[in-house]
Amino acid sequence: MKKAIIHGDVYLENSVIQNGVVLIEDKKIIAVGDESLLKQHGNIKTIEIIDASNRCVIPGYIDTHVHGGNNYDCNDGTEEAVIRMSEFYRNHGVTAYYPSTSSDPLEKIEKGFAAIRNVMQADNIGIEILGTHMEGPFINKKHKGCQAEEQILPLTDENFKYVERNSDIIKRITLAPEIPENFNRIRELSEMGVVVSIGHSDAVYAEVLKAYHEGATMVTHLY
Repeated sequence: MKKAIIHGDVYLENSVIQNGVVLIEDKKIIAVGDESLLKQHGNIKTIEIIDASNRCVIPGYIDTHVHGGNNYDCNDGTEEAVIRMSEFYRNHGVTAYYPSTSSDPLEKIEKGFAAIRNVMQADNIGIEILGTHMEGPFINKKHKGCQAEEQILPLTDENFKYVERNSDIIKRITLAPEIPENFNRIRELSEMGVVVSIGHSDAVYAEVLKAYHEGATMVTHLY
């Protein structure tokens, strides 16, 4: 069944349609325009109407870096935490996001991954989880920010096993490339389909350039 959002101010890239119409079918926007749009798409009685009077209709946000919300944290390791965070962001206009874990014992981070994975597979929370962003523990203690210094680790062979086990949902890793163990894994991570982002790092220009040539494509924080 088609749905139509009507009577709202519809924001496009370079203009606003006042009293506009957004037509949706199978969870996809198929047309945007004025009220004449409804007549062009069959019997209005077969279209579910959503009245957006006195409201703005805008594209949903995609949040690429969020550690928690609604008094829950991505490191909590429970499905309830993931669900409550997801509800919070959904209710504030976010349609997709990357839950971001921070430096903690790797066993605890992995528990968080398991909870995120279970909620992703259930796919019933009204917001899309695009995968996880692992921000720590493979960072530089000198630029730890608010992360726990005692939990910061190099990406050794043993620690890399945690990444491999969860490569189905880890889509981005923030690391400090000036640390040799971290640098040595950049190409492999990139080939696995993980976006490697430089952050919490003391790398100089030459080190950043080397990391880029190995496959790092983003920056999380600059210092």
